[in-house]
Amino acid sequence: MAKIGYARVSSKEQHLDRQLVALKDVDKLFTNKLSGANTNRPELKKMLAYIREGDIVMVTELDCLGRNNQDLTNSLASKYSIKLLVMALMPPACTSGGGK
Repeated sequence: MAKIGYARVSSKEQHLDRQLVALKDVDKLFTNKLSGANTNRPELKKMLAYIREGDIVMVTELDCLGRNNQDLTNSLASKYSIKLLVMALMPPACTSGGGK
């Protein structure tokens, strides 16, 4: 079982530093500086090809893997047949007015 990290920022002007610090203990790290709207994310594709059953995919936030739930589902669809844990290190931001 390996800990695989994936970090992404949306533009080349943004920095991965905060994510890299949070993911410092992973066994293998993949990074992209591309918008989530861009479905051609080479390092995400490499990570998906690299992971094996039992691995833990670690991201700082789930939106690193996809810009919305459908994109996230599509990103991981090729791995549905294996046991895989995806772990987001930061809690999702609450965007509804009901949570206090």
